[in-house]
Amino acid sequence: LTFVASWNNFIWPFIVITDTKMMTIPVGLATVQTSYGIRYAQIMASALLGGLPAVIIFLFFQRQIVEGLAGGLKE
Repeated sequence: LTFVASWNNFIWPFIVITDTKMMTIPVGLATVQTSYGIRYAQIMASALLGGLPAVIIFLFFQRQIVEGLAGGLKE
């Protein structure tokens, strides 16, 4: 079920969006393949930059996130 939801979140923007400035990160990464092969360095750099905001937000709110998760485990 999770795979289907993830696939739908990828395939719909992949079909609908044609402007490269409007593409989501997964769709943009899928279009990096060229006629000469896949540019792995560009894919890895883009994936790192795409995940960086989530890591920064987690680091900034780490205490609140951990307290919220720990608070949900108390009996």
